[in-house]
Amino acid sequence: MKITASKKTIVILSISFLLSLIAGIILLYKDVIHNGIKYGKWFALDKHEGEFIDCMEYKEEENEINAICQGFLLETEEKDASKSRGKLCKEFYIVYKDYQGWQKFSPCLNKEDFIYKDILTKPNHYIPVNIHIHYTKVNPFKYKLDNITLEDMGDEDLYVELIPNNMAVQQIIRNGKMITQSNLLSEKNGYLAIETGIDNNYPYMTYFKELSLKEIDVKDGKIRLLFTGEVKQQTVTITTIAESFLFSYYDEAKKLQDILINTKNYKEITPGLLYKVYFFSLSNKENEKLEDIISSCKNDLTNKEFFDQVFCNAGEEKIRNSVISDRNTYIDTLLNQNSENLQLEKFILYSLIKLD
Repeated sequence: MKITASKKTIVILSISFLLSLIAGIILLYKDVIHNGIKYGKWFALDKHEGEFIDCMEYKEEENEINAICQGFLLETEEKDASKSRGKLCKEFYIVYKDYQGWQKFSPCLNKEDFIYKDILTKPNHYIPVNIHIHYTKVNPFKYKLDNITLEDMGDEDLYVELIPNNMAVQQIIRNGKMITQSNLLSEKNGYLAIETGIDNNYPYMTYFKELSLKEIDVKDGKIRLLFTGEVKQQTVTITTIAESFLFSYYDEAKKLQDILINTKNYKEITPGLLYKVYFFSLSNKENEKLEDIISSCKNDLTNKEFFDQVFCNAGEEKIRNSVISDRNTYIDTLLNQNSENLQLEKFILYSLIKLD
């Protein structure tokens, strides 16, 4: 009987030990098990993973994980390092995969571990970014946050997918708190060379954010305009000649009105006011179809869009001269040649928008 009791005790103790061991493993790797069952990801990250695991696309490699999320950087004053153990803390808002909501993500890293790839920032504004979150392995199932790289979020994702579907993003836009890289570049340089052509075709547009119109008159049958403004932190005078251009303004009912300006009605434009000024140009890739472009301008333009009318009215010589390999280099060259007076001979004036 004693032997039987001893065997039972051993069995009970063995089972208890085994259950305790299993419970310990489950407790130790509860996050791994949870992620595996819920997301199919048999690993655990750090305390932040609950803030972005629903959004992320990730690549799992031998000793690292690279997660990719879309969201917003809210650039604020750097927090007191003593409160974050010498680390720099950043504030992100990670957008869910379905674009329906977002989650705050507040990592703290060494300053050099936040890597900005051609990203401009503005305090207290939400900046749309792609967020690359790099983790390194610390044990077979556990990873720790190593660094974060920020890149510009593409316009298609921002304007086609994100903004229409996310109420939170719509709210920050209404509050004037979102700012894109395009806006930041135009604020910094005073102009922006838009990378895509109209309807993803040609021509390309370059706009100057804020120019003061000093003079407008007609000379040799063409409209001459003289502007002043800031371009790359330099005060410049800009002179341009046009056959016609579009004038846009908001009426008393806040509706946008468009007028095609020519030598007969150019006095509709008031000197001494501020305007946002758009120009057309072609890129090198249009060289091959330049003859077709010029030929299309010989068709009846009466029912064409304003941009077609303005572009074609510039004339064959001006259109041929508007091919620019790199607009930023072109403007830099003009600034270096004469930083006070820019003659934008290769640009075709498209539009003036009156600023309030």
